[in-house]
Formats: sequence, C-alpha cells, structure tokens
Amino acid sequence: MTTLQVAGSCMFLMLVMIGLRVPIGVAMGGVAFIGLWYLRNFNVAQTEALKARLMLLAPYEFEHFVKALLEAMDYENVYVAQVAYGAKDVHTLKAFLDAESYPGVSIIIAYSPCIAHGVDMSNNHRQQDLAVKSGHWPLLRYDPRRRLQGENPLTVDSAAPSIPFSDFARNEARFTILERLKPDASVHFMAQAGKDARTRQQEYIELSEMMLPETAITQKAQAAAEKKEEPNV
Repeated sequence: MTTLQVAGSCMFLMLVMIGLRVPIGVAMGGVAFIGLWYLRNFNVAQTEALKARLMLLAPYEFEHFVKALLEAMDYENVYVAQVAYGAKDVHTLKAFLDAESYPGVSIIIAYSPCIAHGVDMSNNHRQQDLAVKSGHWPLLRYDPRRRLQGENPLTVDSAAPSIPFSDFARNEARFTILERLKPDASVHFMAQAGKDARTRQQEYIELSEMMLPETAITQKAQAAAEKKEEPNV
C-alpha cells in the first residue's frame, strides 16, 4: 500500500481502491491520507490517468478543484460521493459502505472545516451543516451500478439551499476579511455566491433526473416498431 499525506486542505480526499479490505486512516483537521490499493476489474490506463490528475494538486487547491474532481463521473465506472458527516452522518456512512463494496475506483470528497480558515473547530459539525444548508456543499452520490439497473447513477441527497450563503460564510475569517475591508464588494459577492449555489443545486437535480440515453434509444425503437405494426387506414 502506498500512502500519500496531503496537509493544509479544508477537504480531505480519499481514494478507496477496492480490492482489499484495509482500514483508512483519516485526520479530520484538513489532513488527508489517500490510500492507493491494487484494483480488480478496472482499466489500468484510466486509473493512472485519474491518479495523475490528483497528484498534481497543490495542498490549497482542493476546494477549487472539487468541481473538476466531480468530472471523475465522466469515467462512468468510478464511484464518486460528496459528503459532510456533520450535516448528514447516515449519508456519509452509506457513501463509505457503497464505496467499499464497489468493484473499482471509489472517490469520496468530504467537507472538513479548517482552522486556517478562521473556523472555531469546536463548531466543526455546525459549520458542516451550514455549508450544506447554504448550498456551498451539496451532497451527491454517483454509483455506476445504478445504470446497470436502468436507473440514473447520480443521486442528489441534499435539499435546495434553505439559508443565505452569508449564514455559512460569516463564520469563516477567509470570507469576513473581505466584509471588513470591502463591505460593498462583500455584499455583492455573498449574494452572487448564494445565487450560484442555488443554480448549481438545480443543475445537479436536473442531471439526476435525466433519462438514460440507452433508455431513450429503447423507447424510440419500441415506438417506431409499434408505429410500423399499425395497420394502414
């Protein structure tokens, strides 16, 4: 087993290379241990390409790279989940169980407040909850096995944003410093961040509700066959 330690991040990312049942050690204070295991039934070229992208990350680029990480879903045979146990512990547990049982690469992106952001770590769970409720951190699961059952592999597990983005952001110094230095700009960017969060949530929901291409193809073929069988009037 090869272990890579990534420090200074506000998210910890775990690559669970399924094949061996090995405990994963995770330090919650923004420190990630990424365990890489040998895989079964997975394309080696895809695995190496995915690992190569992750290894290029600088420690403080995780948050900006989360959206790109979700591109792992484009591989179509990678299990991907975005979780926050302080907001929804049952969802986090289910994601870990799903990731462990998946016969291929699994990626879990977990939200973890960081003291470097000026967060009171005694309020760790509350801040995770605010991150989800504000839409800053939507909860998602992408399980390729669902597609084999004719279901959309993407599941959105968090509700639409229910609180202003500022309720989350004002607990972190990285955001409040702008409020102190440039209050007018802060109001604008807080409002824009809230709008972006609502738009992103809706985009994920629409993606999760889309009909699978193979289902659409089958339905069109059946409709065409039925129309062909209709007697001419």
